[in-house]
Amino acid sequence: MQGTSDLPDDASRFQLELEFVQLLGSSEYLHHIAQAGYLEDPAFMAFLKYLQYWKQPEYVRYIQYPHSLGFLDILCDDENDTFRSSLKDAAFRDFIHSQHFLHWQHYAGQRTNPIADEHEA
Repeated sequence: MQGTSDLPDDASRFQLELEFVQLLGSSEYLHHIAQAGYLEDPAFMAFLKYLQYWKQPEYVRYIQYPHSLGFLDILCDDENDTFRSSLKDAAFRDFIHSQHFLHWQHYAGQRTNPIADEHEA
């Protein structure tokens, strides 16, 4: 129960922040927040920087889409205005999407199992 405050309880906040961080792995969502002007809002940018705690070992284990943390890093990089402004462009959104697809398509087939490799050696 939230009581008199409008703030969510700790469990709800954890879930909401986890879902939000993972949304950053979606090129469609990145395009949406760029188009809506959120990436130009200092309060929103401060929120993104706050969310970097998700990279710590006790939290990262809950992340199902690790590339979302990579995008969080890029978005929080003060030197990366070009990336943030490019996200407004639909062609850039599509480029990011295609690069994700190619990565997953080829990465999954090229991974090795280090434990199995160790036993074969």
